[in-house]
Amino acid sequence: MAKRSPTSSGSQQQPKDNSAFTTPTPPVDVGEAISSLAPMARTTVRLHPRQGNADLSASKIGGDILWPESEQWPTCAEHGCPYVPAIQLRKDDVPEIGFRRNTNLFQVLWCPNRHPDYFCPIVKVFWRNSDRIKKPLPHCPEPTTAERRYVPTPCVVHPERVVEYPDGGELSERDHELIELSDTINNAVSDLGVEPIGNWSVPNGVGTYYAWLSVAPGTKVGGHPGWVQDPPQLRCTCNHPMEYLVSFSSHEFDGASWGRWLPLSERYVLSAEYHKLAQVQCPAGWSFGDAGSLYLFICRQCDDWPIHAFTQSC
Repeated sequence: MAKRSPTSSGSQQQPKDNSAFTTPTPPVDVGEAISSLAPMARTTVRLHPRQGNADLSASKIGGDILWPESEQWPTCAEHGCPYVPAIQLRKDDVPEIGFRRNTNLFQVLWCPNRHPDYFCPIVKVFWRNSDRIKKPLPHCPEPTTAERRYVPTPCVVHPERVVEYPDGGELSERDHELIELSDTINNAVSDLGVEPIGNWSVPNGVGTYYAWLSVAPGTKVGGHPGWVQDPPQLRCTCNHPMEYLVSFSSHEFDGASWGRWLPLSERYVLSAEYHKLAQVQCPAGWSFGDAGSLYLFICRQCDDWPIHAFTQSC
């Protein structure tokens, strides 16, 4: 079975991995089945957001975050609307972010309105030291004009580290051929005897790699991005290649990937009422285009660590 690989953040601090949600073990060790893919294994941090509230300083999605009362809250000039907190992550929970020196808090805020020139919210990133915030803002400003899909329902997060392999769009033609020729991979699901559940299908053949064995769907940190369209080649304004950082996803799993990526403890939602399913499949309630994702990339070679945000959807 696939082994967990070490984190790449350079931090000596041991991350917390206290997830209450366990991703099933892959039915095949991809690196053993196809040796050329073995070096491409990466560890992603599945955040497993679930609806709920947490302290101001906690790792979370949406809700109130730790913000200095003396610091002006960002407002979108185009819409005249306060930004909303998208995510806050603590270094001791997710060191894989790769924090700036003397910081331990990563915050993403965005304007909760679509900006046509960007086809997604405008994003701002803040790196903070929580110990220096002596007088926090009790409550974050409420948005005045907003699209509901960009105002996340408050969620707590449950980081879990999982080994994944590249999205099919990242692979060479030869890698695709090897997947197609691999009986080990193509028969993995049928050998398990997993059956469809209602509208929830089970992949077969080469679909097994793309749905079950490649990239983890959902909101996550690091690893490989799961592309909805062709993978872009991103460079910052100084022409440095940019590093994938975070994905915010419309869904934590879908009708084909549920068998591998839906936590074992939550299989009951496949036959539950819609609202119970939605609380697990799309707990933050956000949506990017048609079941798409919003991606953050970073350039650490530039002094100010610029962030590039963009979306892909069907």
